[in-house]
Amino acid sequence: KTAYEIKECDWSSDVCSSDLAILLDYIKPGMKEFEVAAYMQYLTTLRGDSQGLYIVMATPPGKPAFVKPKYMQGRTIEKGDVVGVMIECNGPGGFYTHVFRFVVMGRATPEIRDAHALVLEAEENVLKRMTPGAACADVIAAHNAFMRELRLPEEKRILCHGQGYEMVERPLIRQDETMTLRENMNMVLHAAMVVNGNFMSKTNNFLIGPHGPVRLHKTAQNLFERD
Repeated sequence: KTAYEIKECDWSSDVCSSDLAILLDYIKPGMKEFEVAAYMQYLTTLRGDSQGLYIVMATPPGKPAFVKPKYMQGRTIEKGDVVGVMIECNGPGGFYTHVFRFVVMGRATPEIRDAHALVLEAEENVLKRMTPGAACADVIAAHNAFMRELRLPEEKRILCHGQGYEMVERPLIRQDETMTLRENMNMVLHAAMVVNGNFMSKTNNFLIGPHGPVRLHKTAQNLFERD
């Protein structure tokens, strides 16, 4: 990415982060998933977003959620639910970024906290390998070795990918990618797993710096709770 393009990616990540902070306080039991998603789209549109994905998923503890399109987001959010909120949008300059966090409608169970801690560990295991010159196939191989050690399913999707004018662009962190990472690439990482029936994911954008990735999103890496 050029200096101008990096500035546009920063703008997009700031929109995602600031709007997510509003949404995490807005969600409450009794709302429909699509109500939260609609407010998410409203907030980002006011800031100049032209298109994107606005996803909300709510499930009881111990029942895995899944990323679902708007027409399936009809569940009523209940007390105790684990709610995933994902914003993936572009700004006036057309550059995409992507942020995903979970908020519990109450206090998180130990099992949910454990799943969240493992996702953070998985993310750090990937990030330390995302340096200029790293082979994408080697990064996914290291991640899947980490997953096997935890006796969890290997990642068969795209673990990380570039973003720009396109929501998904090369390089892809998966086994068949021949490209290597280069400085000033805008990469999104979405580590995800199901632990003890709880789906947990963490998504952030990173700019590949000379010594490794630099996080663009300002949203804390927390498992959020709402009383």
